[in-house]
Amino acid sequence: MGLSICNSIVKRHRGHICVASQRGSGTIIRVYYLPAEPPEMSKEGIMNTQQTNREGGANILVMDDEEHIRSISKKMLEKFGHTVALTADGEEAVTEYQRAMEDGDTYHLVIMDLTIPGGKGGKEAATEILSLDPDARILVSSGYSNDPVMADYKAYGLKGIIAKPFRLAELKDTIDRFLD
Repeated sequence: MGLSICNSIVKRHRGHICVASQRGSGTIIRVYYLPAEPPEMSKEGIMNTQQTNREGGANILVMDDEEHIRSISKKMLEKFGHTVALTADGEEAVTEYQRAMEDGDTYHLVIMDLTIPGGKGGKEAATEILSLDPDARILVSSGYSNDPVMADYKAYGLKGIIAKPFRLAELKDTIDRFLD
């Protein structure tokens, strides 16, 4: 009964609840909400931000197994003027990155979910992408803050991390830092 009430509240706020359970490993419950716009932003500030982003938009690849995370990430990144491609697992991400390289249309940044149940996750896919392009800028994203990759991302050749769930301003700051 408690989870159904939580689900009702979250849905009323246009959010999602994801439950992942594995026998003997426990249950993970994630709650996601769409980011809110800061109320203090003026129309002029929004217009200036959009104009700046159109001039300097990046080509970004996002890999996440959860469709709503991909969708929200794409909306957030496009809001900042970036072009976004989406993949659902590490295998697709490596294939897409390689295709883009062959077409001469490389990605400026890759954001990868660390853990993909039953598939190739961010750590493995990042290793493959870095073997194709040692200069690839890869951020790993995860809701598991205690994962060794999150604690020592540089040892895996990654440029940074962003913990889920992330906010609009946090994503913008992180992206801006790695694109400069």
